[in-house]
Amino acid sequence: MKLSQLQLLDLIRGSHQGPNERRLLKHLLEEYNTMERPVLNESEPVLVSFGLTLQQIIDVV
Repeated sequence: MKLSQLQLLDLIRGSHQGPNERRLLKHLLEEYNTMERPVLNESEPVLVSFGLTLQQIIDVV
C-alpha cells in the first residue's frame, strides 16, 4: 500500500524540500478531505501494515 495522503501531510510538515516538490505535493493534496476514510464501512477500523527491509550491513561486532 502506498503512503496515504494523510501520511504525506505529516511528511510535508516535518521535511525539507525544494519549491518543485512543495508545489507538487500542494497540487496533489489540494482537494484532500481529512474527514473521508478509504473504507466501505466507516464504523470499522482501518488496518494498516508496513514492512522494513535492511539494505546494507556496515559493521557487525
